Amino acid sequence: MSNPVTQKAIGILTGIPKISSMFDCGDFFHIPVHKLIQTEEDIAKIAYYFFPGFARGAPLTPMHGFIDSKIVSNAEELKKLFKEVKKADPAGEVLLGPALSNINSSAVYTSSGLLSIGPGNDGATGGKNSFSLQVTPIKFDASFLNEVKIKQEEAVYLESIFATHKGCYITQVRGGPALNTISADYIPADIKVKKVIVPDEDLMAWEKTVKTLKPGTVVYGNGYTLASHAAVHCILHKIPFITSAKPSAGSVLKCNEKEKINKLTKEGFRKGVSCALKMTDREDLGVYFRYCLSILHNWAYLRKHPQADVMLGACVTLFVKLCAALAFGEYRHNNSQTMFANRWREDVYSSVLSNGTKYLNKLQFICKNFCVHDWESGFGGLPWASCAWYSAAIWNNIIKLYNKDSKTFSDKDVASLVDYINRTMNLVHNNAWWFDKISDKDAMDFAAKYPGLSAFTVANIFFRVKSSADSVKKIKARLPQPKKIEVPLVLNSKGKLICAYVHPRDDAYNVKCPKCGYYDCKHNKNRTPVKSTLKIWQEGCGNKYHHSIKITQKEFKAIRKRESNNGRVYFKIIPNKGIALPTGRIIKCEGAKYDV
Repeated sequence: MSNPVTQKAIGILTGIPKISSMFDCGDFFHIPVHKLIQTEEDIAKIAYYFFPGFARGAPLTPMHGFIDSKIVSNAEELKKLFKEVKKADPAGEVLLGPALSNINSSAVYTSSGLLSIGPGNDGATGGKNSFSLQVTPIKFDASFLNEVKIKQEEAVYLESIFATHKGCYITQVRGGPALNTISADYIPADIKVKKVIVPDEDLMAWEKTVKTLKPGTVVYGNGYTLASHAAVHCILHKIPFITSAKPSAGSVLKCNEKEKINKLTKEGFRKGVSCALKMTDREDLGVYFRYCLSILHNWAYLRKHPQADVMLGACVTLFVKLCAALAFGEYRHNNSQTMFANRWREDVYSSVLSNGTKYLNKLQFICKNFCVHDWESGFGGLPWASCAWYSAAIWNNIIKLYNKDSKTFSDKDVASLVDYINRTMNLVHNNAWWFDKISDKDAMDFAAKYPGLSAFTVANIFFRVKSSADSVKKIKARLPQPKKIEVPLVLNSKGKLICAYVHPRDDAYNVKCPKCGYYDCKHNKNRTPVKSTLKIWQEGCGNKYHHSIKITQKEFKAIRKRESNNGRVYFKIIPNKGIALPTGRIIKCEGAKYDV
């Protein structure tokens, strides 16, 4: 294959692989294989199995809109398109890529931070019921811009499509004007509207029209975004492009360079929660997780969007659903219960995702059982109890905001919820990081380093949330509060979960019976009581205790009467006081600030 000469071909064949390696994108997006067509002889070399394919014309001079791309079923159809391209631009090329099916959405991400999303194959670029978000900008060095033939003063535009359950396919790398606005409208200066027009669907004709527009003309693009081809032409020529509401002749439009902060409403948050409760695709667990990461890491920008409350509600609810699925996936190993016993992990995930609030309201229940039930080595126990505890705390905070009396939320309300989520991100279970069943830490690193690019790779979830929220007609007035279950875990003043317990079976006597092998055997004449210890466990210590405190024989005897299934006896920790023993003594320790 000869070297490409057009910017589109260079961007696809050189730029996309370069981006993947520069930003450690891993498996977060796919790179479609393309064939470059520069002559009719190149068409003859294409194997039959490459058809049907998606053919795109590439002009020598980049333009926003050219010969329509289309699916070609055979070499003859490809040859016909190739001739059309050559007629329009003798130096043009054609790229033949895979013809993907079930494409649900598309996206455009600019290096200046604008993320535009729309339905189908070209919703984001064609202005078809699309919408825009401001996310974190990304920088490309001069050498990359030179390599992909993008001007230094231009922004880099990345385009993608999303095929159902197949993820993100980056389809193009091109240049365009830098867009540094979070508004849905482009108003470069104050203007009195004299005439309002709409974009021409024939983009080659539209390009010519824009060049002739007189001062006072405003373009209204219903369903378009500022990253659409039609809008880009206007931006290049400083023509106001409005997508929010149709202006009228005689009205005055103000320059929108000043940023506006939108209030987070309870109604929007509730819509987001409701949408997320209905999202049940088991195949998308990892993508849901990366969506949550993207919301959190781009929040400084997304906070300014009119539907930030919807995105937040969906994010935190999807996150707690993932947490619950993982916790119940582990809980199925409990031999003393019947919930999910002998079920495949994937079946458990599906049940948790598909049953709304049912299992979210049981998180405190399994948290307690992770503590008090007997678990085989490597399963359950206190590390998983802490995972369930944090999950329950997040869900309770969601309910608190959902049921809040005021109509708007403060930054403090949001901060307390996000704080729990941030702590939860790095929890570990018995053997590894606790999200390792659905993702890996590369996803966290990627979202932290390149938040905007991370959001671009999960733009399909943004689209699903937005579409679902727009169609919501009725939402629940309140969410029921889960039944309060007393669990032995509390947070200490350093923000770490702790618990206190005694293990009577281990601590009762120091010599085994020679006949039965048990310490606590009435026939064992050599047995002697030992000084028992109260063990303090702290989050991050696995199943080992953090430190211990000696207790008296009188206290030990009282404790033995309360022995649980796994031999442990847990004690209540009184905030700012200490551990309460059955005898009434309170052992001072680093007490708890608050509990679930």
